[in-house]
Amino acid sequence: MNPLLLIGGGYVAYKLLQQHSYGDPESALQRWGEALGTNDVETVVANYQRHMGSAPIPALWGTFSENLESGIGAIRQYFIDLFADHPGITVDFKSLDSKQLMGDVAVLSGSYVFNSPKAGAVPARYTFVVRKCPKSGTWRIVTHHSSIFAE
Repeated sequence: MNPLLLIGGGYVAYKLLQQHSYGDPESALQRWGEALGTNDVETVVANYQRHMGSAPIPALWGTFSENLESGIGAIRQYFIDLFADHPGITVDFKSLDSKQLMGDVAVLSGSYVFNSPKAGAVPARYTFVVRKCPKSGTWRIVTHHSSIFAE
C-alpha cells in the first residue's frame, strides 16, 4: 500500500516517513496518517496505547476540539465527531523532529496540514509521545497534542 496516497498525497510527507521502518518511533506517525486517511474510527484508534498500568492513557488534545480527551473511549468519540464533521479528511506531514528519550519512549514534533473538503487546508503543529509495546514491538501513541497555527 502506498503511504503517499493514504496520507493525502504530500510528497514531502512521503519522503519524511518513507525512510522509517515499522520498528522506528516515526512509524507511529506513518500508521496514524494512513489510518486517518481511511476515515475509519477503529483504524485510527488502534494506533493509541490502550493501557499502561492503571494510568488513564492515552490523551489527545485534538486540532478540532477545545477539550482534552483522555482514554480510548473519549478519543474514539473525538474521531467519530471529526469524521462526521469533516468527511474525507486527510493529513500531509510537512516537518518532523524525533527525539528518542529512552529505549521505549520517543517524542515526535513537527507540522502537518489537514485537508478537508469542508474546511480546506488547515495547517497545524503536533507533538506525539509514543511508546514501544514490549509484546508486539509496535510504537503506539500515548499522548497527542495538535493545534492550528495562529494567524
